[in-house]
Amino acid sequence: MSFRYENVTAVPSCMDWRKKGAVTPVKDQGQCGSCWAFSTIAATEGINQLTTGKLISLSEQELVDCDKAGEDQGCEGGYMEDGFEFIVKNKGIATEAAYPYDAADGTCNSQEEASHAAKITSTALNMVFQVITVCPLRKVQVFYLDIDLVKNFKLKGTMALPLERKIIYAALMIIGMWASQASSRTLQEATMSERHKQWMVRYGRIYKDNAEKERRLSIFKDNVEFIESFNNLGTKPYKLSINEFTDQTNEEFQASRNGYKMPLGPKSSQVLSFKYENVTAVPSSMDWRKKGAVTSVKDQGQCGSCWAFSAIAATEGINQLTTGKLISLSEQELVDCDKTGEDQGCEGGYMEDGFEFIIKKQRHCL
Repeated sequence: MSFRYENVTAVPSCMDWRKKGAVTPVKDQGQCGSCWAFSTIAATEGINQLTTGKLISLSEQELVDCDKAGEDQGCEGGYMEDGFEFIVKNKGIATEAAYPYDAADGTCNSQEEASHAAKITSTALNMVFQVITVCPLRKVQVFYLDIDLVKNFKLKGTMALPLERKIIYAALMIIGMWASQASSRTLQEATMSERHKQWMVRYGRIYKDNAEKERRLSIFKDNVEFIESFNNLGTKPYKLSINEFTDQTNEEFQASRNGYKMPLGPKSSQVLSFKYENVTAVPSSMDWRKKGAVTSVKDQGQCGSCWAFSAIAATEGINQLTTGKLISLSEQELVDCDKTGEDQGCEGGYMEDGFEFIIKKQRHCL
């Protein structure tokens, strides 16, 4: 393919297409390997804006569902070149509103596919490869790219990428191109919405619809502001941080983590003897991990099963101390099978009832 600007040597040291109004807001590909489609659409949106003056958010999902030519395989990956060819041959692409993204492979909606909001031509595709061609004019072996995810991915300043077509595999939409090796300018501070989207990618969070996403964004914003305000005060010897629970309210977190039903009085009238009740020489502390009696950290997820995790952790330790074997046992068996007394799976329960279940069953599964 010929490049119409191949003889141009007077080029700016940097170009931020956001300032030209040619970049739509940040989007999230979710748990779908569709970066190729997002890059193709981002470039097409920019080309359309530069040629028509209209910035329109276009459909990545149409490429994921409908472009099966060449190596393009939806969420399994693909090539931007094939994506561009699809748009050219299809004589356009639908809007994101008409053909919304759902982060999964789907059946091609031929009706929406035929609804074209923007199109590109083979000539316009020259613009897509501009970043690959400009750098050789300056005899630079790499080009430098500032990225939005510097905070979460521990990258500072700029990312240096090799000057070869393999950069396409990374499928990054380049919104600012730096040809200088000395470039170190970073992008502006991410908005709260962008931080939320970055957080969603980091923790693999996908919401069922936009209404839930907006509600979770509001909760996320409140929690982040509280965290930053708390840390700025500096009145405590510890700091708070953003984690996987930052889009939950206190009530939601408590409901998923406070599954132990604390009894108001003794759970049982049965009197049990304690063989060590007269022992007074005891260590000031005991770390059972050092005795090899504790398994690796486990995660109960969004289930109020802390009672089951506590019962199983104690059982694992007892088993190791009596048999010398540390075996990871099943919390799920208690959640599913122990329905005696107050134990109600993810709705909470008692550790005592969990122990009783294991005793009556005689053994516990791995």
